[in-house]
Amino acid sequence: MAQIRKAVLVGHCGPDAAMLRSVVTDAMPNVPVESADTAAAVAASAEEGNPLLINRVLDGEFDTDSGVELIGRLARRDQPPKLMLISNYAYARQAAIDAGALPGFGKAAIYQPAVTQHLRQIAAHSDDSSSSIK
Repeated sequence: MAQIRKAVLVGHCGPDAAMLRSVVTDAMPNVPVESADTAAAVAASAEEGNPLLINRVLDGEFDTDSGVELIGRLARRDQPPKLMLISNYAYARQAAIDAGALPGFGKAAIYQPAVTQHLRQIAAHSDDSSSSIK
């Protein structure tokens, strides 16, 4: 499995990106965290092993506003990154899993210890990265 070079926050507004950056940095202290708000930035960051935390409704310059649609496209790559949808809606997180993502989590749960543990498992390449976060 490829090493994580960076975590990427995709399509989040400024306040949400700051909140997510804090949690990801806590869970993955040695991993740089970047934001991507264009399709070109995502393409440049979508390397195997890198976790991409994708907003349900993309904020930025993309050819779609659907995070689930973007996940589906990225999941079809030969060596896809680790994809997660960040949404409070369980149906959207399930649609993302069906499209090829790992289980994501909602912004309402972001400070729960289970979210930090989930991110740590992903950073450690744990086989148990499929745990469900509400």
